[in-house]
Amino acid sequence: MTWAQRLEALRSKKGPACLVPKVPEPPFGTFGTLQDGRLQEKTAPLPPNPEAVFAMRASLLAICRSHALPERLVANLPDAELEGCELLSPEGLARWVQVLAENERMREGIPPPGWTQASHCRHCGPVLLWQGAPLQVLGCPWCQVRRAGGKVPRPAFTCDGCAHQQHRADTSDAGMHGCTKGHRLHYAHQPRTCTDWHALKAPT
Repeated sequence: MTWAQRLEALRSKKGPACLVPKVPEPPFGTFGTLQDGRLQEKTAPLPPNPEAVFAMRASLLAICRSHALPERLVANLPDAELEGCELLSPEGLARWVQVLAENERMREGIPPPGWTQASHCRHCGPVLLWQGAPLQVLGCPWCQVRRAGGKVPRPAFTCDGCAHQQHRADTSDAGMHGCTKGHRLHYAHQPRTCTDWHALKAPT
């Protein structure tokens, strides 16, 4: 078949099927569309499996008992929060329960073990953080506790590490000094609590 015959067959649409060009289908659509270009219908999330949720809650309760933690940590959790827990390892599940216990203690104003460093949060003021944490932070784990109406424990510190301390030329470094926030005279090395305490920046 010559090229003229092929062209005539295409124009008349009576030629062999192999000669009629086939429009390729789009391999993939945009996000949210099917391969034919139609919008993909949103499907409702599957309801949690009651048996799997019951088994997971039983496993978490056993972890609470083995670590001497209150069972209410997981007994009162909604079923939706237990979804996906089966993807965690036994060590991960144990750590998750421990985090729940730490969060509950923090809401009561009890810092986690090792949180003994005095730092200054932009929103909470002086707070206790872990050793090695920055002296000044824009936000901290206590922000969520404060917003929920919980207690934020204040660290004890000495005023010689506060940015508001006013040195007096006629007084020794350990003597009584003033405060730019209007607090009374204080001894620089005497531990105290103050909501206006602001940590000095670490030397660079």
